[in-house]
Amino acid sequence: MDVTVLGKYSHIFAINNIRKSSNWGRSWSQWREANIPEIKIPFYSNADKKVTIDIYLEDIKVNSFSVEADRGYNEVLFDVYFSKKRKKVFEKANKKMNLKEAKNSVLFAKRKIFC
Repeated sequence: MDVTVLGKYSHIFAINNIRKSSNWGRSWSQWREANIPEIKIPFYSNADKKVTIDIYLEDIKVNSFSVEADRGYNEVLFDVYFSKKRKKVFEKANKKMNLKEAKNSVLFAKRKIFC
């Protein structure tokens, strides 16, 4: 956090990479919930307000969600998945990549994502 960040309307800080796992969307037993990965997204907001965070895989938006932000530093957790609506857009732009649903019917990104 520095003067440059504080002078902005909002700012998303660096996000740690997450490596795709074949266990995403699977459960170890019928009594446990499926393994859903999360990425912590740190960001700054210059006021208390609702902000929209768009998630991209390369140049294609794969998800979008809104959160209530406090003035200052914030963090939000994102489940690393494609929205079904965005799946079609991504597949149209990446014809060679066939996305497959996990055991829990969720589509997960197979490469680095960013906001």
